[in-house]
Amino acid sequence: MLGAVAETVPEGGHLLFNPSPRRRAEVVTLDIPAGRVVKTASGGSVPHQVLEIVAENFADEVVAHADLDLFLRKIHGRELYGRQIAAWHVDPVAATIAFELAPGSELVFDVAQVRAAASADAVESWCVKVRTQARATVAALVDVGPLALAAVVTVPEDESVPRAAPKNIAAGRRAVSDLDNGLVHVALRSDGLLDVLAADGTHAAGLGLIVDGGDLGDEYNYAPPKHDRLVVSPDEIWNRVCWSGPFTGALESARWFDWPVGGEPAARADAAHTTEVTTRIELRHGEPFVRLSIAFDNQTDDHRVRLHLPLPRPATRSHAEGQFAVVDRGPHAEGGFGERPVPTFPAYGWVAAGGLAVLLDHVSEYELVDDGRTLALTLLRSVGMLSRNDNGWRAEPAGPQLATPGAQVHGTRTVELGLYLYAGEWHESGVLDAAERYRHPLTSVAGRNQDPDNVPQIPSGGFEIGGRGVVLSSCRDVGGEDPEVRLAALTPVPTTATISTAYDAYDNHSVDMRPWQVVTTTARSA
Repeated sequence: MLGAVAETVPEGGHLLFNPSPRRRAEVVTLDIPAGRVVKTASGGSVPHQVLEIVAENFADEVVAHADLDLFLRKIHGRELYGRQIAAWHVDPVAATIAFELAPGSELVFDVAQVRAAASADAVESWCVKVRTQARATVAALVDVGPLALAAVVTVPEDESVPRAAPKNIAAGRRAVSDLDNGLVHVALRSDGLLDVLAADGTHAAGLGLIVDGGDLGDEYNYAPPKHDRLVVSPDEIWNRVCWSGPFTGALESARWFDWPVGGEPAARADAAHTTEVTTRIELRHGEPFVRLSIAFDNQTDDHRVRLHLPLPRPATRSHAEGQFAVVDRGPHAEGGFGERPVPTFPAYGWVAAGGLAVLLDHVSEYELVDDGRTLALTLLRSVGMLSRNDNGWRAEPAGPQLATPGAQVHGTRTVELGLYLYAGEWHESGVLDAAERYRHPLTSVAGRNQDPDNVPQIPSGGFEIGGRGVVLSSCRDVGGEDPEVRLAALTPVPTTATISTAYDAYDNHSVDMRPWQVVTTTARSA
């Protein structure tokens, strides 16, 4: 469906979809032609911040006059290097031929025109340059209704019209190593760790410690070597500002660690491989959480890498989203039958403990450590066996001892997550709203219409769902007049779900829900 609607949006613009049942005004990252500004489909201004401008070079080479025709045979119609020729120029005086490429083009083009323009015999060789039209990556502040579509377009920037210079609320407001959007303040310390302060006064210090330890277990059970050696201190640290502006600011910390190349059940190897771990810290306008992206190239075996997050206050319980439920867990796990209990637990969309919620976009593993003062999130487990007969933390094999080299997970590993600090109990502090916003960002689809003046055809519709702890699980067309919706009450107290349509403010209805109840109903007139 989105592709068909995107066909009506002019190229350079974007179709936007809000997958959440609540209206959202937030920052999205868009790719647009450089030198243009973002507008709504009706011509309204869309505030945005330029993050990067890039022009990709495909060719910059000297071609003998006699060989020029051989190069021009790479052109098929308007196509060159998989793109479309949007502009070209031949300068016999400078002996240059330049092509500018774009994803699409309506240029009337015939390669014979290039041959004719380059027919000057006095030129012995040509400098042929092929590059794409410059593209800009921008952070745009857009507003999209609940479960609805919107479109933005781009128009040439009019430099004669002064643009308001919004206050820079991101990187550098107080110091080069700070981020602040008015809702969260983040300080990147010289040791690569973070101090975070929320608007309600909740504070956490020293977040982001990378802990690498041996793992001589298997795909069933974690087990450290008998004499484990943890690597927590980097050999080198480098911090920098990635970008700064009114709608998004980002810092980056690169840390280099010497991780043992492997290990045996008795101990980790003495030989080490230097691994760079890069952490990007981002704050966006209007978001009450910190975005983290952690990346490294894993070239070592038999180890576990975890992210340690000291909590604002000690915790004796953790709460993690599961399937239509929030699981309340203590700090200990069950064992027995020769298996040592390992208190690492799964979390689906988020885990919260001690005033810190970790927002996730995939199922992750966590553990409360340091007597409930720290949450450890597993970033990577590298193991080489389906089941290891000599697993130090399990008396009996869990299955056949088969080598699983792919489970060492060599290569680039990127983990993205959000950090949300809160006061009080998790179900009273906006954790669910923050998780919904993080896990279900606005979706953008590039416009495909070649007519820059085409008016996007955006279907109307959408409906809003409210209620503390009420989460939309499913919305589908069942062939009737009204769509079917499935709601879950992820709350330990009774609540009321409200459904408001975009067409008729009076055609709203509510559903009383018990704690943890799942309800299927309809959104009338949506």
